[in-house]
Amino acid sequence: MLLIADKITNLTAARYFAARGANWLIFDPSSISIPEIQAIRGWVEGPDSGIYLPLGLTSMEEDILSQIQPEGIMLGHFAEQSGLPKDILQIKEWRPEQGDDGSTIADWIASWPHAVSHVLRLEEWSPTEILPLLQSIGPMQNLVVQIPPRTLIQESGFLDQVSGICLIAPDEEEVGLLAFDDMDEAIDLVEPFLA
Repeated sequence: MLLIADKITNLTAARYFAARGANWLIFDPSSISIPEIQAIRGWVEGPDSGIYLPLGLTSMEEDILSQIQPEGIMLGHFAEQSGLPKDILQIKEWRPEQGDDGSTIADWIASWPHAVSHVLRLEEWSPTEILPLLQSIGPMQNLVVQIPPRTLIQESGFLDQVSGICLIAPDEEEVGLLAFDDMDEAIDLVEPFLA
């Protein structure tokens, strides 16, 4: 099982997730500067790094990729497939809304065959809605679920149906000070499944 740490904006969060066995650290260049990303990548060993590209590849994103040289990219729900580099791993994000059924989501996933993982953003879904949604999609080897840690703590019965969990890094309360209480408990639940 994969553990993806998303929205990394500081060294404290990057070190925390690396120590907890994260496979990926995802950076959003709209929330953290390129020099900060480069510095964190230099200080933290273990996880691969990825850059979030909400709409796909533009000339600005090409410049960011050439400066950072990440192992992968996470592409937003509305990203286009055209022009994407073939030599970099792709993680595709999907944001299902209430009422989207499993076959619709399975069709989305099938439309991106080059993605190594598909992240379903389910932060707005209640714990009781997640398992039925995943069951309606059916078994998929590269399906990753992103939910808040508290939701994962309340409903972890679906862990054997997904290939990974994506957790959003907490915001700094002060420089170097982050609250990881719910995160610790959530990762403790996932740990037995981690590869």
